[in-house]
Amino acid sequence: MYDSRLGLIPLIRLHMATKTAKFHHYVPQFMLRRFAKERRPGKYFANVFDKSNGRTFPANVDSIFGETHFNRVETSSGVVSVEDNMTSIESAAAPIIDRILSEISFKSVSESDFATLCIFVALQMNRGTGARNVLEDMINQLRGRIAEIVGEDNLPDEIKDASSENEKKKMGIVTSLDDLQEYAKTFAAKDCRLMIAPDGHEFIIGDNPVAITNSTPQDGLWSNLGLLCKGIEIYLPLSPKITLAFWCPTIADYITDNVKRFRLQAANMRERSVIIKAELAVTLTTLADDIDQRTDELENKHGKLLLETIELNEQNVKRQNALQVSHAERFLISKNADFDLPREMLRRDPRYVRGRRMQMT
Repeated sequence: MYDSRLGLIPLIRLHMATKTAKFHHYVPQFMLRRFAKERRPGKYFANVFDKSNGRTFPANVDSIFGETHFNRVETSSGVVSVEDNMTSIESAAAPIIDRILSEISFKSVSESDFATLCIFVALQMNRGTGARNVLEDMINQLRGRIAEIVGEDNLPDEIKDASSENEKKKMGIVTSLDDLQEYAKTFAAKDCRLMIAPDGHEFIIGDNPVAITNSTPQDGLWSNLGLLCKGIEIYLPLSPKITLAFWCPTIADYITDNVKRFRLQAANMRERSVIIKAELAVTLTTLADDIDQRTDELENKHGKLLLETIELNEQNVKRQNALQVSHAERFLISKNADFDLPREMLRRDPRYVRGRRMQMT
């Protein structure tokens, strides 16, 4: 079903499978090494937590966050691999990310570099087991809905074929690479920030590391987690100390509007205090002072949000790590082997044992 669409993927050229690496990482090794320790020259070992059973173990980054022939599929034209294509995107992004981490800044990132960075983040969002399992779950929900109407025996061939492992793999590859430029444009339109963990605290990373959240209330039945939704926040840990953030521009605009509204409210109270009784005037003036003080705090926060680097506190880091736990399909890495948070989250809600899923309504 997806053979023809494989040939329409932009930016890359598909390769007929050759004798390249069998183990295909869906989180690149250049990122994993930052969350690992070099035990022997060139050999990096990470502390891994398995959400499915609560087990922790050390592992060579060569053999984690990937699967054998993950990006290799059978098509009507033969066996096709997109591993080299994905590796080329990783290779282009790696030196840009190295430079960002070295300088803790975007100052030396050109427009072309930033476009490459956005393409890489878009790829990371769609390429792993988490993305494929979300897609499979949606197909199964759709299959169930259609079967309720037409019966299992009368399902369209496209829906029946989608159940095979090879077809699932094709769908996963197509969705990870199809419209990659459009996703990248969406990221490029966001406010980009670097989030810095304070001393004594570190970010963890999961096997589905692009985390998406939104503090804006959901509008009725519609999800608020679409990339174009108002208030959307997108995060990718780059190292134990730095997380890359893409924010909807309305987040900063919301604070700006509130600052203006609160300043006007305080000014109106002071004007009214001049023409009313003395005891009420004191009350209004006190309230106006309190509003101004709180607005000063909000304005200070707003100023920090406009900076390209933002220093987080302990609770901010905990929130970021909680997003990694909730998005991870199975595995997490912590450089300092601190897995208290995922253990606590799993104890409170066993649904965290797998990554997030979408529900058809």
